[in-house]
Amino acid sequence: MIASSWPPRRAASLTPTSLARSLARSPAQEEVQTENKYYSSKALIEAEKYAEALAGFLEIVDSGEEGKEWHFKALKQVVKIKVLSKDADVTDYFKRFLEASTVVTRNAAEKKINSLLDYVSSKDGTNNELLEQFYTSTLQGLADAKNDRLYFKTSVKLAHLYLASGQEDKAMKVVDELLVKTEEGGQRLEVYALQIELLGSRGDRSNNALLQATYRKALAITSAIPHPRVLGVIREYGGKMHMNEKNWEEAATDFFESFKCVIVLLVGLVGFASPDRHRWRSRFARLTTLDALPTHCTGPTTRPVARTGVTVSSIWCWPT
Repeated sequence: MIASSWPPRRAASLTPTSLARSLARSPAQEEVQTENKYYSSKALIEAEKYAEALAGFLEIVDSGEEGKEWHFKALKQVVKIKVLSKDADVTDYFKRFLEASTVVTRNAAEKKINSLLDYVSSKDGTNNELLEQFYTSTLQGLADAKNDRLYFKTSVKLAHLYLASGQEDKAMKVVDELLVKTEEGGQRLEVYALQIELLGSRGDRSNNALLQATYRKALAITSAIPHPRVLGVIREYGGKMHMNEKNWEEAATDFFESFKCVIVLLVGLVGFASPDRHRWRSRFARLTTLDALPTHCTGPTTRPVARTGVTVSSIWCWPT
């Protein structure tokens, strides 16, 4: 026989306090749930279900968990989706994204902000008004952040935007500000290249004196290894300047130096798109340090660039 107790035991009653305690989640459980919600919403973006993805990210944003990393990441995705859908309140969410960037390290914030600006430029590059709002909002947000590197990069992008849209006065104002804030080195050289490009685009010979002075200052900087794109701009406009003065020999030298920079960029483009990119990286690095263009070129040749579907015509120069 099975022994039984009499009277039977009564089930423990659940008070409101004990019920709330049983249903409450620990902070670790909440973070896991938020993380799962974030990646589930991100998967919806890959499936091009943008409305559902936006709802998921907004749920994280409006959950009251401000000051946490997932809130910051969700805001970035909200801005991306609203850029694609051209929503009017995208600038407001971008400002919230900038304010939330303090929850991560400065390097992580710089990487996220810079990548988001590049994304907006690539997806809606013709909307100069929106890009200007993003750039100026970033500069205002960085006023007290003491992130000089990101401030410089954003200012250069803003100056290029003004230059492309024909707002030369605004572009020159940004250049003048950068000349005050930057010191001798790679950043100052890039500012000089931007100033040379701005002065050269005006086609006004009254700026020749300033153009020549800026050109000489740029070439006098030897403490930094210039990016081929920056040096190519300086040499190109230097060649045009010498042509206007009928200094044919110096013009030919500058154009040749600019052409070398184009070669380096083309070799880098083909190399980094190649499946064998590790071998190409060492060759690209060695090519950027050559004092003269290699004479053992096998081109010109034309070949498709791997994984891009783009055909590039270039001269193949193999460093020894």
